[in-house]
Amino acid sequence: MNVIEVVIFRIKPDCVEEGLELAKKIPQEAARYGRILEHRTYRSVTDAALLCHHIVWESMADFEKASAQFAEFPSGPRMMECMEEGMTMHHFELMAQGTGVNIGDAQLA
Repeated sequence: MNVIEVVIFRIKPDCVEEGLELAKKIPQEAARYGRILEHRTYRSVTDAALLCHHIVWESMADFEKASAQFAEFPSGPRMMECMEEGMTMHHFELMAQGTGVNIGDAQLA
């Protein structure tokens, strides 16, 4: 079953530009260790240092394999130095989906 990972984190003020570049690389590097079906990196419209990763893993096992290797990612250690404390990470499975046209169109997964 696919697993959706949502990670919200803030980059330190003295590291914003470098942190943005590193954040773009992390999902690509993670895909070397676990199967990623899709990923997106978002930046807050009101705070350039606040980022969000939205990653669709093939399975929780794929996430766990990649997570165990984070220190081996070329950008991993530096990314951790650029991040402020207080990262939020959660994993979800799909319960319903819709087109967004009409909330009544939502279908159970």
